[in-house]
Amino acid sequence: MFTVTTFESPPLVKAELVGRLTSDEIQHLSRDLDRRLLFPEGPTPTLLIDVRRYKPAGEHLIELLDLFIARSLDAGIRIGRVVESEIIAHQLDRVAKEADLQDRIRHFWELDPALAWLREPAG
Repeated sequence: MFTVTTFESPPLVKAELVGRLTSDEIQHLSRDLDRRLLFPEGPTPTLLIDVRRYKPAGEHLIELLDLFIARSLDAGIRIGRVVESEIIAHQLDRVAKEADLQDRIRHFWELDPALAWLREPAG
């Protein structure tokens, strides 16, 4: 299951993934997020994606989600991803830093710091 919520001020799209999602659900999520992020009615929003309770049913589904995130980064979307532990967040941030993406994607283990970072001006 997933939920997607759009906030107007500041423009933010929040996606929460819970449990096991099918390939169809991940593709539906990607289309929904594309519509909200790439074709907004106002300023380009940021994305908060909460995967703390997501249980991938296979490598293919992880790759689909990663492809969506990469496509969003290429489109200039800032992304805050909330993961299940501090260790995972630090490891993913190290990878983002090595790819010179730390100003466009950050990883958190709690929701409030992720929201605070996304609400800060980019740059």
